[in-house]
Amino acid sequence: AGSDAYGLGDNSYGQLGAGHNQATSSRVKIQLEQQTIEAVAAGSTHSLLISEGKVYGMGDNCHGQLGLGSTESHFSPMQMSLPEDLKAVAASAGCWFSLILMQSGEVYGVGYNYNGQLSGENWRLLTPQKLDLPGKAKAVAAGCSHSLVLMDSGDVYGLGENWYGQLGIGSKEDQHQPKKMLLNGTAKALASGTQHSVVLLDSGEVYSTGSNVHGQLGLGDDQATQATQPRRVPFDVENSAAVAVAAGDQHSLVALADGRCLGAGDNGNGQLGVPGFQKRQSFVRMSIHDRVLDVAAGWSYSLMVAHGGVFTAGHNLVQGAEHLEGAHPLLFDEPPLLL
Repeated sequence: AGSDAYGLGDNSYGQLGAGHNQATSSRVKIQLEQQTIEAVAAGSTHSLLISEGKVYGMGDNCHGQLGLGSTESHFSPMQMSLPEDLKAVAASAGCWFSLILMQSGEVYGVGYNYNGQLSGENWRLLTPQKLDLPGKAKAVAAGCSHSLVLMDSGDVYGLGENWYGQLGIGSKEDQHQPKKMLLNGTAKALASGTQHSVVLLDSGEVYSTGSNVHGQLGLGDDQATQATQPRRVPFDVENSAAVAVAAGDQHSLVALADGRCLGAGDNGNGQLGVPGFQKRQSFVRMSIHDRVLDVAAGWSYSLMVAHGGVFTAGHNLVQGAEHLEGAHPLLFDEPPLLL
């Protein structure tokens, strides 16, 4: 069954699909011709929706990331130009590009491609193009300028920017064609931060790679500013395996099977949901008194889906008229705020 979708917060480019570009601190229902919305994805300045297998985009389109064949931005959802015979099941939005996963296992990409995150040598794509992958895909994750694809086999392939080793291939060269991540196990979920990647294995273990300037890899090592291949995050899987992962700009989240939520990395805006605003080099337990089922991360904020609802922690630029200009962003410490 489908559902409604709501947006709130920054809307400078019309990314909330509300028909205007004014920020809002109240939930705005996204109107899509009375269609049900099955999935959503938020990029830096654009958003994607999936309804009845079709993809709709709104907001910034400076590099064609809405997949409309042009660079004109839109304040309301516009249908992406994809093959009519294919059904989209998932989407991920990066800084200025979009990834679309089809029911067939194919992956299409559109938008900014300077680092090769959509494959090939064209610096941008105004219409979606299919990625050349070694099999069927079952999940995608867009970082700022890199892409990750989870295959049916459990292998992970990456392409695009790799300056910090976020592709996990043992080097730091950008990749314009998909290259297999050096994982020690079978992956079942993945997440892309701005310049780091987090992968959840079938075993419940979590591996991370890429930039670790703020400790976002959760390795407990303040000397390691980056990793060029995945390293296992040191927490006790036997005590409780991981069930979900998320990656923000410079922080990472892990939801455990026992309902706990862990965070590591940048905490300058309170996005880890723990007392104080110091960065954490190791994963620490979030101060949330509910059973967390899933996690998501934005630029400097976190979202936790729990039995009691959706909790937030971190940067809350839009929270009442006095904060619309962002001079004094609200900081959420403990406990996280319940929406």
